Amino acid sequence: MGPFLYRGNNATQEFVQKLDQELIEINNVLAIKRERKVTEEDKKKFAEADTCWICKGKFAIDTEEIERLESKIVSLNEKLEKFNKKSAEYSGIKTTIEKATKAIASEKAKANKVWNHCHITGKFRGSAHRDCNFKLQIEPWKIPIPVVFHNFRSYDSHLVCESVGHSVNAHQIKVIAETFERYKSMKVGQLKYIDSQ
Repeated sequence: MGPFLYRGNNATQEFVQKLDQELIEINNVLAIKRERKVTEEDKKKFAEADTCWICKGKFAIDTEEIERLESKIVSLNEKLEKFNKKSAEYSGIKTTIEKATKAIASEKAKANKVWNHCHITGKFRGSAHRDCNFKLQIEPWKIPIPVVFHNFRSYDSHLVCESVGHSVNAHQIKVIAETFERYKSMKVGQLKYIDSQ
């Protein structure tokens, strides 16, 4: 959709409806996963990378840490046999074993180097840990879309507030108020109305 000019009754309601339509278009664009673009230079960068571009951690396993955790698990399993399954001590040891097991898996995952690319442009961003790559992914419908107003904190927010109740996202309204009548920002679904200043 392109620019839209409307002069008539219920202009703010018309504005909010157009924003809802724009949001659908934006999400349609964000939902399309682009094929990754692979260049020889990107392949070289990926092969030579020794740190994750997201967390800056090394692509190496700390074998000493894994051995320490495995030893701890063996020791805790031996202690576990001495307690009744319904006791608090048993439950506490079991929880510690689960945490140590997860820590081992996390440490081993650090060696998994993956190709991280932008799903909108397809461009290579850098080498990343598999877990870091998963954490970086955002579903398109969760990305907040800013709607910037000049004078939103003062008068304009009142005009929009009246019409937002007719939005398809009216059930998801969150407001950060300055006073009862003045708002710093307002979030309606994905749309975040903010002041330009």
